[in-house]
Amino acid sequence: NLKIGAPLYLTSALVQGKKPAFIDDGTENHIAWPVIFVYPEAMQTDLVDGWDEDKTFCEQISEMIPAQGEANIPWDQTGCYFRDAVEIYYQANATEPLESFRLHDALYTGWDTSKSMEDPKHSYSSPKYVRVQEKFSLSQVLKEKSHVVPWIPTFFVVSAASPVFRARFLAGVWARQSEATANDPY
Repeated sequence: NLKIGAPLYLTSALVQGKKPAFIDDGTENHIAWPVIFVYPEAMQTDLVDGWDEDKTFCEQISEMIPAQGEANIPWDQTGCYFRDAVEIYYQANATEPLESFRLHDALYTGWDTSKSMEDPKHSYSSPKYVRVQEKFSLSQVLKEKSHVVPWIPTFFVVSAASPVFRARFLAGVWARQSEATANDPY
């Protein structure tokens, strides 16, 4: 079952007014989701507006990330972000699922951005990063047992071609800038 929770990240400017929308293709209903991709090493984000939930991660990422040897993404100064090197993760158990009445209100009126991001419910349960199987559709990944969608689906993209940062990311220490030393740029 799909579980949607409160937003965890300050995404309101990026996704202002965005929310899932139904697509009726004449045969069955689908949901098109706004999806955020975070590239933590480069401190960059991408917004995919209207990702059909039946489209696989492989299909979507292949449209966004060049193959090795093709022109780099403009912010990729190291050349580490190419198709065969990227890995996609979501943060599991990072927020508590919304109660149905709160979800209903949020879907119809939008998320109340005045709500504190420090709400104690945001420490739901030992958050960890789970690698996405790219053969899975967006719908399949969003319905994973450990996945509570933080209002807007958010995925983290790291590169296996950048092993030091990847290890720090998976250890959960990538964002602790104050702990970085002068000799460690991550």
